[in-house]
Amino acid sequence: MNSLDVKHLTIALKQHAGQGAANGSDKLLVQDIRFSIGERQTLAVAGESGSGKTLTALAVMGLLDRSVFSVKGSCLFFTQQRTGAGNVTFHKKDAFENDSFLPAAGKPVDLFALTEKERKTLCLEEIAMIYQNPFRSLSPVEKIKTHIKHICTIKQRQPDSGWLHTLFDAVQLNREEMLSKYPHELSGGELQRMMLVLAILFKPRLLICDEPTASLDYQTGKHIVSLLKGLKEINGMSLLFISHDISLVRDIADAVIIMKNGRIVETGEAELIFTRPKQAYTHELIQASYLEKRC
Repeated sequence: MNSLDVKHLTIALKQHAGQGAANGSDKLLVQDIRFSIGERQTLAVAGESGSGKTLTALAVMGLLDRSVFSVKGSCLFFTQQRTGAGNVTFHKKDAFENDSFLPAAGKPVDLFALTEKERKTLCLEEIAMIYQNPFRSLSPVEKIKTHIKHICTIKQRQPDSGWLHTLFDAVQLNREEMLSKYPHELSGGELQRMMLVLAILFKPRLLICDEPTASLDYQTGKHIVSLLKGLKEINGMSLLFISHDISLVRDIADAVIIMKNGRIVETGEAELIFTRPKQAYTHELIQASYLEKRC
């Protein structure tokens, strides 16, 4: 069973008549993207800067401003009824403006067809995202424990204490020490590990990681990837991992999509992509990453 099924995703920058394109037409940024993420699977999206990786992730999360961007296609998310400490049973009928969008366990709901209120409700329960720069994700004037309180207020419940201990142990952070600190008192690696804790505090089924190692040195980045792999197994979630660093993609991915200029140029199982790439561009990415690590 899939967690996510994206079909014919096309993103364009809207243009006003007489501005931008000569004929006032929209400027295509991402064209006809199609992929699926299976249960407990890690799908990596790799490519150079400007290839459309982050736009794809933001579209899935519904974070693109529709007054600026045109988003077409479908994004089917498969809900699942789960029980147990820290888990969610997602049947909040009153949160949906239209009963036709009410997701039953195991049934898909099109994220692109939801209203903003419906999408936020679903994403709060089932989907989380980690962004490129952890220092921009948290308020610098609030301690880590305050950020956790904010999340609990939004979720309208408390995390399971045992799960919270498990998370801090898994990311190798001292719980009491971290809770009393401000974000600027943490190193880049510590803060990104803290972002992992915050992201999966309520056990999302899908975690989207948008260049989570971009602001870190290579060794720290490899450590974050290793932690992600462990947390995925502990939580039983699926990952959409976005990175320009093909060597880190190799460490974590079950399947890989290679993007260039807003299009998919190659896709397949990770082992095949790295051992027998079909496209010259994929081969160039792999070789460039190998040479960079040797320098």
